[in-house]
Amino acid sequence: MSDWEWTEHALDLKLGRVASAVIGGDALYLVRHRDLATWRVEGDRAVPWHEPVDAETRVQLDERNLQVAFDDDGVLFALLIDGSTWRRERGGELVSMTAPDVRLAGHYAHRTGFVWDPRGRRVVVVGGDHRNDGYTIDPSTRVVVPLAHGPGHGPGQTVGTAHGVFRMTGEELWLLQGDAWALVGKHDQVRRDRGVLLYWDPQADAVFFVSQPRTHREGAVRVQMTTMGPTEPLALPGSFAGPLEAHEAVAQIDPRTGRLWQIDSLGARYLELDDLGLSKGSPLVVMVQPRRVVEHPPMHWYREALALRQRDEEAPDLGIPVRDGWVLAATMPNSPHLPVGDAGSVLLFSRELPYEYDPWTLSYSNAFEVRIVDAVYPTTAGGMLVEQMKFVEADPVFADRIDTAWDGSTHLARSSKIGGFPALVAGTREEAANSLVADLTCEDCDARLRFVAQLAWPEWDLISARVYIYACPFGHSGAAKAQNV
Repeated sequence: MSDWEWTEHALDLKLGRVASAVIGGDALYLVRHRDLATWRVEGDRAVPWHEPVDAETRVQLDERNLQVAFDDDGVLFALLIDGSTWRRERGGELVSMTAPDVRLAGHYAHRTGFVWDPRGRRVVVVGGDHRNDGYTIDPSTRVVVPLAHGPGHGPGQTVGTAHGVFRMTGEELWLLQGDAWALVGKHDQVRRDRGVLLYWDPQADAVFFVSQPRTHREGAVRVQMTTMGPTEPLALPGSFAGPLEAHEAVAQIDPRTGRLWQIDSLGARYLELDDLGLSKGSPLVVMVQPRRVVEHPPMHWYREALALRQRDEEAPDLGIPVRDGWVLAATMPNSPHLPVGDAGSVLLFSRELPYEYDPWTLSYSNAFEVRIVDAVYPTTAGGMLVEQMKFVEADPVFADRIDTAWDGSTHLARSSKIGGFPALVAGTREEAANSLVADLTCEDCDARLRFVAQLAWPEWDLISARVYIYACPFGHSGAAKAQNV
């Protein structure tokens, strides 16, 4: 091995708050999410590849909910927050590939697998927060095709290789070839406090990952996944804290030079892959092991809810009195999904200028007022009429034991809805119970207020917050609070 240290090098580029470093063919591309400006790393330089998109296109981009991938020819593919996919050839505009799709919507940056599959000549989308569904998109047909289930739930790391697509979630490494997943490796280096970074070195045909605890008492380590199992951890110099946080820092291999680059606001540096001591060969032997899911879950593991979506139609004047400095944010009539005794509707009022309130400040009671009234009003939110769609939501206590349905219900459960479970539920029985029942009690009968609905963008006019509405089951009073997202 050569000297075991990072080599500092100036690439003279600014990647912004959220960025991606992606391999396409034999090249490394760096993408700034806020405007899709792209550079290709060529030796010691970062050469402009895509100019920033125009201002009109930039409005459609949410850098926190954006995924990018590159094919072997340097064509950029992007997945937007609404589930639409796009492609962009060098020198061209961003062109639509597939329309908005609730099955693909709402993926937070770097928390799902969105990669180019060189073997299958297609884009693969898989996994994410509290989900394990997957899909493929052939750029020539522009059709979204569901994949059979394989890897477990939750954020993971995904890489496209000559063998297919590898995905690591928790302690398991899976390989997608064709339309089927196979378990090909397990390791014991799972970090509960922080994830891992998964890599494939094309020159050595080696799959390895980098892990580092949040405590900083230990440094980063490299573990290679081989046919014979995982290797012993190899301590790496420096820290991978920035790339592991997935904000303001990236780390990826440059196949042409055999370097592992790390780029952040302080500059750029690289390690020679030869110093990582990688052996040749990827893990391709299938391991036989029962999957940790219930194939036929009981119906009480699910709850029916109503997804809310604004229509392109303004709400009529409902004649509801509103105090100065406040606005009527939503109206929701009594229903089996929103039971409030014999009352007619639940009304939500908020401060007139929500953008003056930090999302954490919004959690205080002085930002919202909930009224339960006898009159029956139509369902409205944000001054617009709202349409409703029934869907079935998995109980968060059991969600990780159920294969995610290919119907977009996971995204609907995190969006505006009536009924179901509040999105803040973390997944234990106690947390689910505590989230369904508020700390507040009814002003009239001392009953605990229960969760009845939630509002998210665009039904709630603050893109960085989600509002939870609680009400007395007998229809006496209600309350609301917000969560930063």
